[in-house]
Amino acid sequence: MRNCLALMFFKGALLADPDGVFVDHGPNSRSARRIEFTSVDDVTRLADTVRAYIDDAVSVEELGLKVGPHPALVLVEELQNRLEQDPALKAAFEALTPGRQREYNVHVSGAKQAKTREARIDRYAPKILAGKGLRDR
Repeated sequence: MRNCLALMFFKGALLADPDGVFVDHGPNSRSARRIEFTSVDDVTRLADTVRAYIDDAVSVEELGLKVGPHPALVLVEELQNRLEQDPALKAAFEALTPGRQREYNVHVSGAKQAKTREARIDRYAPKILAGKGLRDR
């Protein structure tokens, strides 16, 4: 994303978007929304809207509103099968934070072929056993 400025609203899913300016942060983000600016004209044109959305975001915080819990994680079939076959890997996977579990599941499920999904599980099993996330060193 070049030549772009984004204003992030981490609880954007709790905010109304009557002007339709919010952009979803990504397919794996449930609550974050952002407003993207690609020019000074965008900033000028949306100034009043941004002020109103910020006021709403402050109200959400003051009211203590929270985004609901993540839906239950549905593991990709190959990962589920591997965890059922390997109790040590299953225990290590379940010990990971929910975000790390989701990250592994998203990465594995992103492969189109079952063979590739299985190869990804093989590649990252040592990291899971070490209690590390996909991007941890």
